[in-house]
Amino acid sequence: MNLHLVQDTVFINDFADLLSEMNEAGNNHFYVYYSESKEKNKYKYLIPEKFKNTKVLNCDLNDLDKVAAPYKNVFIHLLSDMLFEFTEKVDSKVNLIWCTWGSDFYGPDEIFTDMVFDKLSAAKFNEWNREAILDNVKKIRFPLNFKFPYRFIREEYFYSQRKKKALDAYESSKQQYLDKKRKLLRKFVYHLNYGLEDHLFIKEFYRIDPKFGPLFYTMFDEVDDKVDGSSYLEKNDIGKEHKKIFIGNCATLHNNHLELVPVLKNIKSKYPETKFIVPLSYGSKRYSEFISNKYRENLGPNFFPIFDFIDKQEYYRILNSIDVMIMNHNVNQGGTNLFKAIYYGKTIFLKNKNPLGIHLRKNGVHLSDIDSLEKNIDDLFNPLSTETILANKKAINNIFSRNEAAKNLRKVLDGVN
Repeated sequence: MNLHLVQDTVFINDFADLLSEMNEAGNNHFYVYYSESKEKNKYKYLIPEKFKNTKVLNCDLNDLDKVAAPYKNVFIHLLSDMLFEFTEKVDSKVNLIWCTWGSDFYGPDEIFTDMVFDKLSAAKFNEWNREAILDNVKKIRFPLNFKFPYRFIREEYFYSQRKKKALDAYESSKQQYLDKKRKLLRKFVYHLNYGLEDHLFIKEFYRIDPKFGPLFYTMFDEVDDKVDGSSYLEKNDIGKEHKKIFIGNCATLHNNHLELVPVLKNIKSKYPETKFIVPLSYGSKRYSEFISNKYRENLGPNFFPIFDFIDKQEYYRILNSIDVMIMNHNVNQGGTNLFKAIYYGKTIFLKNKNPLGIHLRKNGVHLSDIDSLEKNIDDLFNPLSTETILANKKAINNIFSRNEAAKNLRKVLDGVN
């Protein structure tokens, strides 16, 4: 019997569907350790009907180790810090299986700043992070009996000393965190991911050696061809006569939106009718406001942010209507957006060093290197050839078809049971 620890995200609906189709729902139970809903036992993105053939556990997170004890295998879908204590306490007889999503091994950002962010985005991250640390220092009450002449000098001295201690503690805490995480990860017997690229990084960086198994959440069906007529585009008067560029996948610095500003301005200058569509419904509200102001300042009325959650089919309609997708991530993020756009025959710009891009290229997908974007502006909107579109679609179907997903999951379930 297997237990799956999940967050309240849309991908898990597809995973539950797959288990049902494989007649495995009864052997796989779920526990939602984090919900986006403010109501208890309610969810924002998970659809209860998808879990009618299985069991969703209801217990306090502090008691989860006891509840999980009878299960042979526990699959952790995205290892959040919230589960560190559970991982530490759970019975050693339980097989722990790590289903990685990217942010759980390229995180926290404080440790991986130079890897996940480009220069401008890293500077903004460090600025906000330092600001948050010092804001907390300022909240510490000044001791009235502190012996030092002149109160304003005393306060400044006290603050500077506290500031130094706080920043020093911040640096040392990063190594402590990493040491703890490495120790916890030694308990995992399997690592599941779409491909070997991230697995090799995990083995080397975390100094662990779990078995590897293939797993992915995005699956393709023939029905995916039939996604026309976006209400979002219609509402914003964006028609077929407009060129459309889709940028990134959410409101986080990991998208490296800042670095794209100069080239996007050049594209707008050459193609004044281009519409720049930027999804910002997930992530940080502060960042969403910041990058929106920055893009609006540079792109004006050509900038079209998506602030509100859009259902899956409408999202796919938007992706099917664009001309170009730009994904400026350094690591594996926004995979579903990327896979769908490839499947729909769009021109994709992705960094050559991105591990997801390496995996896709290795499997026959044609992608453009983001470093070539500036020099290829003249040809930016030239559509891919029919041969390339068909080859890309075939490759995506081979890698991420529903049959392949079922075959991979069967291999994993048979391997751990």
